Amino acid sequence: MKLEKSILPDYFTIASPHNSHYKVKTNTFDFTDRNSDVLVVTCGDSWTWGADLSENDDEEFRVNHTFGNVVSTELHADWLNLGLSGSNNFFIAERVEEFSKIIPQLGYKKIYLICTFTEIGRSFDSHHDVYIDYISWFNDNIKVESDFDKFLYFLNAECLSRIKQAIENHNIEFRVGTNFIDAIGIESDSGFLKMPWFRLLGINQPVAYVSTTGALRLRSMEQFVSDHKKSLFKSWFTKLIDTSAKVRGSWHPPASGHEIWAKYILESIS
Repeated sequence: MKLEKSILPDYFTIASPHNSHYKVKTNTFDFTDRNSDVLVVTCGDSWTWGADLSENDDEEFRVNHTFGNVVSTELHADWLNLGLSGSNNFFIAERVEEFSKIIPQLGYKKIYLICTFTEIGRSFDSHHDVYIDYISWFNDNIKVESDFDKFLYFLNAECLSRIKQAIENHNIEFRVGTNFIDAIGIESDSGFLKMPWFRLLGINQPVAYVSTTGALRLRSMEQFVSDHKKSLFKSWFTKLIDTSAKVRGSWHPPASGHEIWAKYILESIS
């Protein structure tokens, strides 16, 4: 099978009113064919997709200057960009799982998979995580206030575990990092990109794992917490809100910022 943009909706769940801000089904994914036996796959949210790279909605400029194109050009590879603005880390795991199902049909000798995680919380208590028994998790793991930090670790570790399971039997070199937040729950992976993208760009903010958007969704954690632990949650959540307000979650890097992230990724795989 030969990939091309037009057939991607046949194999991947694309943007729709059910899973995004799009009002109709929209294929935001890109594929660049260089007739190579090597494939670079990038998966993430708006930073991976290349939001705000062009003030005039110039698709060619966006595609050409997105970090995935820079990396794949350097590696003389085809490029599949599974980016969707506003998506989440469970979305990343789901797209990788879909991708793993078609790998045997593609015939690539080598695949580089680059997942750029976004803030925790965007998908909390939604169709993405309905399979997780949160009541049991909180009952088993929360003893003191600081234990709620373990939950943030757990959510990302769950996504990473799904990705690793999906790709374990394929010839894939994997890299995982974070965009405008710090990393938690993914640091143990051998392909971990230790420096978050935003810190490479010189942005100074407190260590944080969510912005206001993710934090507001995490407010609903309270419904899964037993009554005698709710005071611990409220104290922890108040601090989380204060920290998240200092995160620049709505900002997107320019082309020069994509060059910096691409260079950092290439240094890790060269």
